[in-house]
Amino acid sequence: MPGRALLGQFPNGESGLRVSRPGYEVTDMNLPPKALAFDSRWPKALNVHQQGTASHGQTVGFPALSEPPFVVAVSYDSQGRYRTAGCPATTSSFVAQSVLGSGTVGYWVFAL
Repeated sequence: MPGRALLGQFPNGESGLRVSRPGYEVTDMNLPPKALAFDSRWPKALNVHQQGTASHGQTVGFPALSEPPFVVAVSYDSQGRYRTAGCPATTSSFVAQSVLGSGTVGYWVFAL
């Protein structure tokens, strides 16, 4: 069964969020547009405004946006598996949250 969602670094070195349609491998960078349900690199899609890592509980600031962005945070659970969560955000900051309540959180801020 092909992988259908990719959040982070793509095989070509770019970063973002990409979701393929059923039956298509999301890591295939040669997929035609009709094979993708979403790609954050599309000009009128959610654009990555900022990405990075932060400690759990740390307030992360970013250049102000006109609307609060969509923020995705990724951390590991106690079994070492990735867990993702949306983080509430203002137009210029959010508080990084880990599923363990501690540790490092990878994040992506998507401008709407």
